[in-house]
Amino acid sequence: MRVQSFKASYPNKSLLISPSTFFDTMGVNFAKHQTSGLFEDVDEDAMFVYQIKVKDIKYRGIINNTEIQDLIDGNILLHEDTIPEKEQDMVEDTLERKAMIKPVLLFHKKNKKLNKIINAYIDNEPKFYSFDLDDASTHTLWKISDEDQLEQIRNIFLFGVAKAFVADGHHRCKASKMLYKNKPSQFRDLDFSRMLTAYFSEDQVEIYDHVKMIDILDTIKPEVFIAELSEYASVRLITKFSYPDKKREFAVLLNGEIYKGKWRKKVLKDFEVSPDALDAYIMNQIVFKTIFKIADVRSDKRISFFSGNEKVKSILKRSTDNPNSICILQNSLTLSDVKKFSSKKKNLPPKSTWFEPRIKSGIIAQKY
Repeated sequence: MRVQSFKASYPNKSLLISPSTFFDTMGVNFAKHQTSGLFEDVDEDAMFVYQIKVKDIKYRGIINNTEIQDLIDGNILLHEDTIPEKEQDMVEDTLERKAMIKPVLLFHKKNKKLNKIINAYIDNEPKFYSFDLDDASTHTLWKISDEDQLEQIRNIFLFGVAKAFVADGHHRCKASKMLYKNKPSQFRDLDFSRMLTAYFSEDQVEIYDHVKMIDILDTIKPEVFIAELSEYASVRLITKFSYPDKKREFAVLLNGEIYKGKWRKKVLKDFEVSPDALDAYIMNQIVFKTIFKIADVRSDKRISFFSGNEKVKSILKRSTDNPNSICILQNSLTLSDVKKFSSKKKNLPPKSTWFEPRIKSGIIAQKY
């Protein structure tokens, strides 16, 4: 991978009354924040060690620039089909801001030399800045500006990190590639040859189910849904919720009740599902397309999503707080699933992965 240092913009912490609100509204307010002096510019090229602490878990990585050519050459591998409308919005937002306000989250094979540098900075160097947020996460950055150290990191990536996989940021990747290849004439002075990236090794990311909650009980009665679902799966009512931990199993929360299901062998054969087919694909085909008549789970406004990493109590509360909804949970995919599909240039089923850590928009920005 061809990575570079860059001149970053970062939040002026002394002017932030509510950092959480500041980051949560970054998408619509970045231009105003920038002109209001809520961002400062680093006066030298740098990379940044980045740690996200969530409760007792610490995720550690490094933020830098990556040449778009690595994306074009297939060294950065994607697994998600983007939505054209969102891709267009991302292009327009980037041009309006003249900045990238959130790094693309990438994971890669563990590299001992890189991890040693990251851990050394965290253990021995002063923090550049840090934010404690309302969601119980702490985001901390350490600046790397020593040229010898930067050159060492560039060489580690060039010779030791051959591939990286997108965990979050598919639309940012597509938009960056489009702007590089088709730069508008009025922006000819801007350099779109690199994009803002955050690299975390495989042992520093986690993957969970992308739980789906569908506001649909006004069009299908609970007993009708369970009856239709039972044609495709063995479904039974249970009293205590537990997250599905086996392949081909799933859980359904609706109307204050908990159901556990498992796909019937006949159904898998009828749908021509191979033994290696992903559970998310089966769910999309049978429940969303066949029963709910939903063509695309990515764009249907009745569907909301949340992380399968939430506590059982929180998941049950979401369901009871939304009595018109059906909540569907599945066993999560693995990093191996993502790597296998990405390497074959195949897309995973839409909205099937939820990666941790979650990077906040505006925690660091790159102006073009």
